[in-house]
Amino acid sequence: LGSQYLSGANVYPYNSVNAFNLWALKGQMWVPDSQPILFLSQGRWGIFLVLAAVGLIVWRYLQDRTSQALLEGCAIATLAFFALATRMHERYLFNGMLFTIVCLPFARRYLWGAVALTVVLFANLAYSLDYLHVVSNNVAGVNAQNLWGLWTTLLSAAAVGTFFWLGYCYLGTAETATAGSTGAREIRGAATPSAAAAWQGARHWFAPREGLAAMRLPLDYAIMAVLGIGNFILSFVGYWWPPEKVFDEIYFARAGEEYLQNLRIYENTHPPLSKLLITFSMMLFGGMPKGHGVGGWTFLNAIVGDRKSTRLNSSHITI
Repeated sequence: LGSQYLSGANVYPYNSVNAFNLWALKGQMWVPDSQPILFLSQGRWGIFLVLAAVGLIVWRYLQDRTSQALLEGCAIATLAFFALATRMHERYLFNGMLFTIVCLPFARRYLWGAVALTVVLFANLAYSLDYLHVVSNNVAGVNAQNLWGLWTTLLSAAAVGTFFWLGYCYLGTAETATAGSTGAREIRGAATPSAAAAWQGARHWFAPREGLAAMRLPLDYAIMAVLGIGNFILSFVGYWWPPEKVFDEIYFARAGEEYLQNLRIYENTHPPLSKLLITFSMMLFGGMPKGHGVGGWTFLNAIVGDRKSTRLNSSHITI
């Protein structure tokens, strides 16, 4: 198992794999991270920076040992992984985005941080699709290591700057205690009465440990409706584009088909859980020909596939 992870980690030995992070600030991606900076390679510098950041985050958390400190630490740590390490893909910003959004009730800086990271993430996804078009079609006269020129540097600076800003505030703010409806809670950065009052309002409907409180009419339901409709539009309008599998869809969707047909899993550098979930969705929604869905064969056959037909097909191909 260790060799599998090591092999997977060495698939993309580059400073940045289309990620707007620290190593894309100079505007050059897909540069081998074995190139030295002073006495260490870029790859080892990335590891050192991530370990240093995580060490500071853990040290700060141990001072508080609260739910708020834990969630903030998770946000900063996941952003550190994207911003500081080499060999990053654009999608590795998703985890940092998730925890940053969860931290919104704690301080207004997380709202602005989430907005900045959202812009960077959408731009990064668009950049990756542009890169796919360029390399797939052998577009002439285009620098595949930097498609957007100055924009690459600016967007990378926005991502890295947001990480350092949130990290600096997390490490440097002092703890202030206040009595809440469920006991004493810390208010990090709430040095003024108005900030404390704002925290109490947020604490009324959001508790990191307890989840969301009961929704209130009409505002909460209106917000939910707007977000639901917006998500539907983003998810389903133009869902047919791109018209074919791209990036890891090639491996993960293909793995689902291979599981259902009892074939050798072609791509095995990633852990299998997500592929098994995709396999189950194919069983539920008919992503394979009849005989591999829950409604076709028995449930057991739907999981293990039609072994007999697979062997016959394999024999036929061999002949």
